[in-house]
Amino acid sequence: MQQRDAIDWYNEGIALHISGDRDGAIRCYDHALEIDPEYAAIWGSKGIALYELGRYDEVIQCCNRALEIDPEFAAVWSTRGTVLTELGRYDEAIECYDCALAISPEDATIWIGKGIALCKLDRSGEEIHCYDRALEIDSKNTWAWFFKGNALYQLNHYGEAIRCYDRALELDPGNAGIWSAKGFSLRELGRYDEVIQCFDRALEIDPEDTDAWICKGFALDELGRYDEAIQCYDHALEIDPGDTLAKSNREGALKKRGATAKESDRGASI
Repeated sequence: MQQRDAIDWYNEGIALHISGDRDGAIRCYDHALEIDPEYAAIWGSKGIALYELGRYDEVIQCCNRALEIDPEFAAVWSTRGTVLTELGRYDEAIECYDCALAISPEDATIWIGKGIALCKLDRSGEEIHCYDRALEIDSKNTWAWFFKGNALYQLNHYGEAIRCYDRALELDPGNAGIWSAKGFSLRELGRYDEVIQCFDRALEIDPEDTDAWICKGFALDELGRYDEAIQCYDHALEIDPGDTLAKSNREGALKKRGATAKESDRGASI
């Protein structure tokens, strides 16, 4: 009977968690754990709710308790790795992901998590291997393509990064962050017309993204389209009036526009 009661509380907690009520979910998980403190899955679910609230030290406590009960709980090892990454404890995070992968080597999400931790340590070769492994398991994993693209961008392999972002966008064309990432790579290659197209797509999805407005402005600036660039910087400053990069880029575009106008006047007077 007690076990049934614990399950009732657990199921109610899951329902609240899904609805977005994390505090309510945690209260239900606590009720369930009062009845059955040896239920590893409830400790794991409570840890995830706490993670989503940014209460990382408590997450680790929940993970530790779950793993005392069930040391083969791969998902909890992965959650613990994710939290340790957030806390900047990257070597410990990698150890957790390795434990998870020893139990569940065909879980693409765990490979991605390990890759992110390796990225923080600038271990690019190993990082990319993790994303490749994730893609062997799930070739349609948007985040594996995205993070692999980011890793290649950091190595200055911009063409390869763009190909990864293209694959990610085939899977999730409504993701503003991926359009922006592709735009950054195109900018490094000087392909400014395509840069503008990418940031236009990003801004259709998220018009409040100041970085996208600034980067679009930069590309227009490079093409000598100063009036349009200034409009982009103005949009960025409407969203964030204190953005120093938007201010300085705007001043630079105004100076270039003024210099171009003087050149035109000089040419017309000859």
